[in-house]
Amino acid sequence: MPDPYGSIVGVGDSVLLRRLGALRELVGLSRTRLEATVLTEPLRVLEEAGARGRLSRAYTTVAIAGATGSGKSSLFNALAGRTLSEVGVRRPTTAQPIACTWEAEREGGADGLLDRLGIAPVVRRRVKDAGLHGLVLVDLPDHDSVADGHREQVDRLLGLVDAVVWVVDPEKYADAVLHERYLRPMAGYAEVTFVVLNQTDRLPGDATDAVLDDLRRLLDEDGVALGEHGEPGARVLATSALTGDGIAELREELGAFAAAREAPARRLTADLDGAAARLRPAYADLDAPLPVGLTEQVREDFEDRLASAVGAVAAGQAAERAWLRHAERSCGTPWSQLVRWHDTRRQEVPSQLADGAYEGGSATGTGAPGARGFRSGTGSWSTGGGPGCAPRVARPVLAQAVRELAARAVTGLPEAWRKTVRDAAWRGAEGLPEALDAVVAETRESGEAYADPDSGARTPARRAGTRPAGAPGPPGAVREPGGAAADGGWHGPVRMHRPPWWAAAMAGQGLLLAVQVLGLIWLVGAVFGSYHGELWLPVALILGGALGGPLLAWGCRAAARGPARAYGQEEERRLRRLAAGCGRARVLEPVAAELLRYREVREQYVIAAGGAERL
Repeated sequence: MPDPYGSIVGVGDSVLLRRLGALRELVGLSRTRLEATVLTEPLRVLEEAGARGRLSRAYTTVAIAGATGSGKSSLFNALAGRTLSEVGVRRPTTAQPIACTWEAEREGGADGLLDRLGIAPVVRRRVKDAGLHGLVLVDLPDHDSVADGHREQVDRLLGLVDAVVWVVDPEKYADAVLHERYLRPMAGYAEVTFVVLNQTDRLPGDATDAVLDDLRRLLDEDGVALGEHGEPGARVLATSALTGDGIAELREELGAFAAAREAPARRLTADLDGAAARLRPAYADLDAPLPVGLTEQVREDFEDRLASAVGAVAAGQAAERAWLRHAERSCGTPWSQLVRWHDTRRQEVPSQLADGAYEGGSATGTGAPGARGFRSGTGSWSTGGGPGCAPRVARPVLAQAVRELAARAVTGLPEAWRKTVRDAAWRGAEGLPEALDAVVAETRESGEAYADPDSGARTPARRAGTRPAGAPGPPGAVREPGGAAADGGWHGPVRMHRPPWWAAAMAGQGLLLAVQVLGLIWLVGAVFGSYHGELWLPVALILGGALGGPLLAWGCRAAARGPARAYGQEEERRLRRLAAGCGRARVLEPVAAELLRYREVREQYVIAAGGAERL
């Protein structure tokens, strides 16, 4: 596919082509991130560059502009060598733009360019002059005209022509309207600007040089005396259309300017510089360091807050206590296990009654508090959802985590991109509480079971939200305060693996129980006369079994601390991983994608602004 800008920039001008391509990419990447008004000027530049690029580069369009009475029409006629534009006392004289074309050799006409400028065919003139081949001169209406539409025509054509000749006279060369409305805002176009002091015949003696010096001073204040990058700026000449003084020099300057065929590219470069300057607030200062974005520390802090919101630390501690309690049950003395079983049986009836009352309350909407939903645009969550779905995640902690992440991620970004990153963070956070609730619930309701320390049977876990706080569960399940559930109880570990010594301890407790029973039978037999041996032996067996059981249980409790701690830490890490994965998918990745988009756009902006060497 041919490049639409090929004819305007010329062959080999890769820098300008790259800048245009970067601006086009920049606009495409920013359409959904920035307001349309921000991209209006870049879009205009791209559109005009494409339109000019489809037309001949052999012609250079130059507008002659000036105030009323400056003699620009007379100068236009003097350059053409004939009367083409009406000259008179009545103001304004020029009612519509008039064009004079010096045809380029072997290039055909300039009708396409004139159509783009909107010059009517009836006011198009052609002149043959070898010294001005390829020049298209356009006489504009007065920029200070009081006639309807004249100023609008001038402003429109000044945005389309390749260069402009400003004609001033000795009386109004310092006119504030000219300098403040046109020359100062167009300082970036100094390379394609001519300033002609006309009517020098009205100045006495050497006053022309003094006026020219003062004119150059004003142009220097306007920023037109030098180019954008220190190169020579606007060309300043003195002429008299009446006497012909300076006309030859002006024709020579315009002829060389048109022959170089560089005006379209210079004009486009100035357009790009102007568009980049307007876009600078949207993409930050090129001299400022790149924003930090999502560093590893920012990610870790966010994941730590998520872990705090789901109660990962408390869940790990509760899991550790539950593991110790299971070890105590399994390795404790048979007598203590019997007492514990009896207590559990006594609690079964109240537990069932409590379950029924809780479930009935949920059915009528008076049970557990409802889940909370994100309140879009406020950075907080509000109560919502139905009964029986009590939130497990600390909403305030979660909201603070997202708020801090967004604040740290946008550090150094321009305001427009701050908003897009913050919006991405809060959009992802809209369903984050419910997702984390589901993660926490799924870890306890995933179909795994608790290992019953008494029988080794697998007892399915109760679903969260169907038992009121403090209600006892199955005999094998242990609930400790401080868990991550909404009722403050730990619903048990997903799975508890018994170490090898656990079975040995249980066998030891059974052996000690057998020793006690043997000693008891022996002692009873001795009391009733069935055995006539020494009494100390059965008593020793009884005492040894009675003391050995608690001692063995105490040793097992001490030995269980290490595995219990490891189990609790693994539970904490597991919940942290699940919460971090959820937060990463919903918040971190969208934020990272927006930051990556900003970096890509900023790189394109640097290229479009002509600062590619800084990358």
